[in-house]
Amino acid sequence: MGKLIHFPTGKEIKGSKDETDKEFVGEISDDGIAISQHMLDVIEDELKAIDMYWLQGLNMREEEFVESRDAYVIINLFYALLMRYVGLEHSLHKDLNNLYIKIKKMQKVSDDTT
Repeated sequence: MGKLIHFPTGKEIKGSKDETDKEFVGEISDDGIAISQHMLDVIEDELKAIDMYWLQGLNMREEEFVESRDAYVIINLFYALLMRYVGLEHSLHKDLNNLYIKIKKMQKVSDDTT
């Protein structure tokens, strides 16, 4: 790994490589969690703004509602996307690869039947 530069100061981040790597990964992880939580907030707000009777009562926060379990999975998938983007391994990446293939197959079947 090259030098780590603090943004926006442009100063090099000093420290042992292990300490710097851990700090960097921790910062990226914390940012990813915050971004993912923000995305859940945005999705929830947008769904509430869509004034459709069948969306009323949608609960993306309380675990006893199945839609909240789905939202939990979706937001964790989004977090895994961010980690892949910055080159950090996440245990969901293999599952995401498999889901990608499955969805592409489903799309092909759908395209072939229309």
